[in-house]
Amino acid sequence: MRRSLFALLALAGLAVAAPAALADDYTAGDAKAITLTIDSLKPSTGQLKFTIETEGFTFKKVPYKGSKNVAGQGHAHIYAIAEGTKKRVYIGWTGSGTTSMTDKKMLKKGTTYRVFAIFSENDHTEDTSIMSNWIKVPFGVR
Repeated sequence: MRRSLFALLALAGLAVAAPAALADDYTAGDAKAITLTIDSLKPSTGQLKFTIETEGFTFKKVPYKGSKNVAGQGHAHIYAIAEGTKKRVYIGWTGSGTTSMTDKKMLKKGTTYRVFAIFSENDHTEDTSIMSNWIKVPFGVR
């Protein structure tokens, strides 16, 4: 009877320990996130000044040609989709810092855009599973 009681207690202990171990493994994962903020719009050039915040990876300044991938590092590519279309247009990246400007003349006046960021490895390989929030930007729309 004692053995049965000890066996039962041991199994009960495992049942409690297993979910805790799974939870630790889950929260210790390498999940990454990007938060995008639009700081300003420069109407004369059609540029957006933006800032990204990273979670789960460290921002890495990389040259245009890219650099060697390092675990835990990356940057963001910025895209816009004109309202009413499904066409995704590349408008810039965080090559020089977490606050930067998009490329000139990529946005057209009179159009509303949904702007977002996508995580990119140092060699510019994108991971579309790590995207920022969408921000609606009415450019010259009244």
